[in-house]
Amino acid sequence: MTKQTKTLPHFNNEDEEREFWATHSSEDYVDFDSLVSVAAPHIPRTADAVFLRLPHDLFAQIEKLSLERKVPTETLIQEILALNFKPNASRHLNAS
Repeated sequence: MTKQTKTLPHFNNEDEEREFWATHSSEDYVDFDSLVSVAAPHIPRTADAVFLRLPHDLFAQIEKLSLERKVPTETLIQEILALNFKPNASRHLNAS
């Protein structure tokens, strides 16, 4: 037996919605007994997280270079690694 639920009002912005939910219960608007489980889609990983310890001086140099190039430090490290693993690429990053 499904529970009779109220219809959700239209919200013009998040503030209106926030005010509404601060004074109303979702139990009046959702029949939790009729919810069904669904499998999450398989999304292949495109990146792996790595924790890397670097000497402070080395990290400071990388951080300075990333500021000069106006790129995030993580992006610069990825570029350095990619450059050094390409076949026939220069083995050293030109810092200028």
